[in-house]
Amino acid sequence: MKAFSPWSLALLLLVSCGSHDRLAEHENLPTVDVKVTEVKLEIVPIFEQVVGTVTARQQANVAAKVSGRLVTMLASAGKTVKKGELLAEIEVNETRAVLDRAQAALAQANKDFKRHQNLLAEAAVTQAEFDRIEAQQRMALASVQEVQSALKNASVMAPFDGVIIRKIHEEGDLATPSQPLFVMETVATPQLEISVPESLIRKIEVGTMLLVDLTDTQADLKCVVGQITPSAEPASHTYLVKLDLPENASIRVGQFGRARVPRGERKAFF
Repeated sequence: MKAFSPWSLALLLLVSCGSHDRLAEHENLPTVDVKVTEVKLEIVPIFEQVVGTVTARQQANVAAKVSGRLVTMLASAGKTVKKGELLAEIEVNETRAVLDRAQAALAQANKDFKRHQNLLAEAAVTQAEFDRIEAQQRMALASVQEVQSALKNASVMAPFDGVIIRKIHEEGDLATPSQPLFVMETVATPQLEISVPESLIRKIEVGTMLLVDLTDTQADLKCVVGQITPSAEPASHTYLVKLDLPENASIRVGQFGRARVPRGERKAFF
């Protein structure tokens, strides 16, 4: 029989005791419930973020229809106005004098026409003479209507319900039809304008719902594509797309936004 040295026997006893201690520790561990979940392979969409800016649905430059000195400016930036509301007036003193002369000429033409009408019935004047007087009456009436139209155009009216966002001229300035006096926009819910690349434009259509993230908003907004331009911008090869934003008092024109435009699909485990 092989003899063991005292050191060998001591080492063997230590190893044996350690093994029993570890087994005892494992036997005392609590049991754990294990839940088995089935993993499925699914198709999920891939989105690309396209940036844009919130814009008004309608914006217009409001200009005078006739030239003249501005005598009254009733609107200023930030003012809410109604369609047909008076915004500014142009000096019309000379035009009123022209109207007075035109109305006097019309009054005289009406008298001449009535007198010649009676004379024609009595065969006291020729038909040619009566026709000449009748033509003068029509010309006088047209002159009055022309000057009245000019007077009406001297008043600058709001073209739609909206808000004045910029006042360009002041009282005393010379107004011309080619220079706007105000810039105004509608107060209706604005839109988000984004430029969609050619590679993505076929993924959306009018009526498509997209998720939009605007600055200063707490959650994503569900927006519907309201308009897609039929042709691309030549330089950038992108299409202008307008998204209808939901009613939200915190939305302001000029805000920055990101729209998630579908780009394709990929496989993923769930």
